[in-house]
Amino acid sequence: MVKAQLGWITTYTDVDGVTTTSRTWGAIPGLGTPPAIVDIIDAANQIAHNAYPDGGRDGHGCYGGRGCSASEKVVATEPFDCSGSVSWALHADGLKGGQMLGKESLDSGQFETWAAKGAGKWITIYANGGHAFMKIAGLYFDTAGPNDEDRLTYGGDRWSTRDPWETHQLRSYAVRHPKGW
Repeated sequence: MVKAQLGWITTYTDVDGVTTTSRTWGAIPGLGTPPAIVDIIDAANQIAHNAYPDGGRDGHGCYGGRGCSASEKVVATEPFDCSGSVSWALHADGLKGGQMLGKESLDSGQFETWAAKGAGKWITIYANGGHAFMKIAGLYFDTAGPNDEDRLTYGGDRWSTRDPWETHQLRSYAVRHPKGW
């Protein structure tokens, strides 16, 4: 596996295929990264630096063009909670024809039993009844955890090269991955 790295990105392509130009801190896929993983990294980059929701909608709902009503549809500018963030990123593959996640998002408790057990080659989801985050192409994407030099946000979604829960009880998390990834 070619690991992703953190750096300044100037463009990304969203889940609808629209290329946006803006300078932001994000994940840069390594050469040879499979297209589905690049799509997921791009989707996570879209919401990196969003605020964490303080009540109200939490980024859970219907994603993209899979029969969403206007009131259900979730957009990248919304704040996302932990499992909403993981769901948003994983839906990028589904919106482009893959099947990593269905139409609806999952909560952290649902991610505990989702897909296959154990760490994946490209994607690993860590979940318990109260929190979920993921490791993708060697980088962690999370809404919580200690701040460090790799994070350029003030709460909400962020990327890190270090395990965000290294000082916590990681063994209390179920470790899952999409089969084959």
